[in-house]
Amino acid sequence: MDIKAITSVLFLLIIVDVDGAWSISKEEDMELEKQLKILNKPAIKTIRTDSGQIFDCVDIHKQPSLDHPLLKNHKVQSAKLAANDKQIYGVASILNVYKPTLLSPDQVSGSMIYLSTGFGDDSKSVVSVGWAVMPPVYRDNFTHLFAYWTADNSKTTGCYDILCPGFVQQSHEFALGRTFPGSNYNGSQIDIKVLVSKDSKSGDWYLRVNGASVGYWPKELFRGAFEVAKEVNWGGEIFSPRQPCPPMGSGHFESEGIGGACYISGMRYQTAAGGYFEDIDPELQALVDSPHCYNVSMPSYLSEITGYTFLFGGPGGQC
Repeated sequence: MDIKAITSVLFLLIIVDVDGAWSISKEEDMELEKQLKILNKPAIKTIRTDSGQIFDCVDIHKQPSLDHPLLKNHKVQSAKLAANDKQIYGVASILNVYKPTLLSPDQVSGSMIYLSTGFGDDSKSVVSVGWAVMPPVYRDNFTHLFAYWTADNSKTTGCYDILCPGFVQQSHEFALGRTFPGSNYNGSQIDIKVLVSKDSKSGDWYLRVNGASVGYWPKELFRGAFEVAKEVNWGGEIFSPRQPCPPMGSGHFESEGIGGACYISGMRYQTAAGGYFEDIDPELQALVDSPHCYNVSMPSYLSEITGYTFLFGGPGGQC
């Protein structure tokens, strides 16, 4: 059955409040209130999670959206690996999750996989998925699952999660924006499995997290321009409007190894539409903006289960 033809009501989870939130400026609060008024989507059910999060649920066919302006003009620092010489139809990876401690509520730190149609073009289409501590969007200091899309390199289209028309939520159990606990330095580790793949029949880009089908980005969003990904990145990224910059990953350099540094493992991709997910070619390009603040290792093959794994991150500082 075509998933688009399903007529039953699914519930969409939208974060509206969280205990332990960062304080934000009056201007930011006014902007958020303005955007929330634009949403104006009545809830049909409210859920409180065990962690204290409150979610409003709305009909999947009435999911609200808006772009959030608060990350504009931020400085970006990254430590990542890139594959630029293949045509890729899907990426699957295991992301090690941490909860970096930010230095101010207008900073962001996270880890992601990133697929796009290419480099430096105003018409570039992008899909990105991962985890982040992102107070400007979520208004707290927890680690959230996030997704981002754009059809024109963020010029006029795109947003996080379901904050603008775009991503179609399918799961009523697993929502974009949900929180995860962070790993413990040299202790217990928390991972999430993320898969983004283009459906060979519909042409839509689908998202699965920990085996659950979360939803999809319809091909129409990208105006027929996102037939295949020609640029894929894995790694960490921070945003900050000022110095010092926040930690990335665990806050420790890649040289500390698994348990000490953040990692991405199980790195696989599809090189044919609807094809088998195969181990990556480990000859990737390392891209690091400030090696004295953050760094990245090249991937190593650890086992048949974990596949290729690399480490990244660092303490931040004057970057």
